[in-house]
Amino acid sequence: MPKKPAEKSQSESIPEEEALKSTMQSVQESILESVTETVTNSVKRIINDSVSEMSRQLHEQLQQQLQLILEAQEQSRKVQERPRNDHGQSRSVQEHMGEVFRRSDTRDASEEKSPGASRIFNSGRNPITVDAPMERNYYNPHHRNDQRLRKLKMPTFEGENPDGWIMQAERFFACCHYSEEEKVEAAFISFSGDALLWYQFENKKRAILSWEEMKRLVLRHFRDTRAGSLYDQFVAVRQEGTVIEFKRQFIRLLAPLENVSPEIQLSTFINGLRPTIHAHRTKLIEFLRLEICYQVFEFPE
Repeated sequence: MPKKPAEKSQSESIPEEEALKSTMQSVQESILESVTETVTNSVKRIINDSVSEMSRQLHEQLQQQLQLILEAQEQSRKVQERPRNDHGQSRSVQEHMGEVFRRSDTRDASEEKSPGASRIFNSGRNPITVDAPMERNYYNPHHRNDQRLRKLKMPTFEGENPDGWIMQAERFFACCHYSEEEKVEAAFISFSGDALLWYQFENKKRAILSWEEMKRLVLRHFRDTRAGSLYDQFVAVRQEGTVIEFKRQFIRLLAPLENVSPEIQLSTFINGLRPTIHAHRTKLIEFLRLEICYQVFEFPE
């Protein structure tokens, strides 16, 4: 008889334990949901802040690059306008000096008996005879250019970059108005190192009498043709180091080529970049000038 009330109490405690477990589970789920939501919001906020900061830095870099481009264009425009302004000022000075000399010559001519005669001044007993003035030296703008040309020197050639040396040599010949014989002599004087040894060898076989023959022999001996023609090397150029190094190699191969359209230059430059950079080529369509591409890709790597 005493055991029956105990069984009754145990059966009544089971629902209470289940209710307590259910309550604790609900609390745990609520806490877990709250923590998950808090962590998710924190991660979202961190990601948004990081994206905003990266966007801001990229925007600042692009603004700086654009400012550099605009400053370079403005400087180029000033440099181009300066010769015109200098020429206009020089012309005004010439006209003014010419007018002064004409007035002086007119006044002198009115005092002389005849053109070219000596002027005679009667001051007392003995007349004083003064020789006619020498021809005045009018301002000659070409005289200053001649002085500068005398200071020019023939570029030295040791066997490296024959196309660049030929371009400099021809510009030098044009400035100094050299004849064919003078061009060959000047080229010989400019040779040094391997180039001088090569010329000594060639000159023993036959005399080189013209600049065109000299160019042909120099290019045949010193231009590297193992990797194909210059054009083949240019279109096959690829980035192996930094972007700046790739740019130098690109310009070195492009410099001796002629009639390469801007479109081919731009596509060759973009296709030669590394895949990680090349992936952004679609963003380069708006850049129609190769010089701008150079500056855009010169960010620190």
